[in-house]
Amino acid sequence: MSVGNYASSKKKFVVSAGCVVCRITSAGALQVLLVGGKASEHSYRGFPKGRLNDGESPEMAALRETREETGLRTELLALAGISHYEFISLKGNEVYKTVRFYLARAIGGSTSDKDNEHYDVIWIEADEAQRSLSYRADQQIMRNARLLIEHVPLYRELLTETAADG
Repeated sequence: MSVGNYASSKKKFVVSAGCVVCRITSAGALQVLLVGGKASEHSYRGFPKGRLNDGESPEMAALRETREETGLRTELLALAGISHYEFISLKGNEVYKTVRFYLARAIGGSTSDKDNEHYDVIWIEADEAQRSLSYRADQQIMRNARLLIEHVPLYRELLTETAADG
């Protein structure tokens, strides 16, 4: 059985992983990297994420998906949370999805190297990101990430040192 996908009858279980990529500007503002817009959902705003490949760990999937969707190489700092939700796919299947999100910092790359899955990739101030996220589960993950940054001085220090482009 594949860890990334398991299907039985019309129920499908999917495991994904992604990153809440943050940085602290020289002015001290917390910014978050969001991906936005896709063919099936033009107004979508969320974190880079995707399914695990066979044999891939959630951490490796989070790094790979973030690189593909944003063009940035990242370093994972901490688990920011796990969301669970269900939906009906375009094929009419019930999908039960679990996503592990990691607080991360950009360590290289360029947003101009992103794939075409999303229309754009933007750095946005944390308060605006909180309001812009399309899904309640992502909003909770954002709150978790902010708490980690607020309460763990090392994360704040590491995010301040990040110099990857935007």
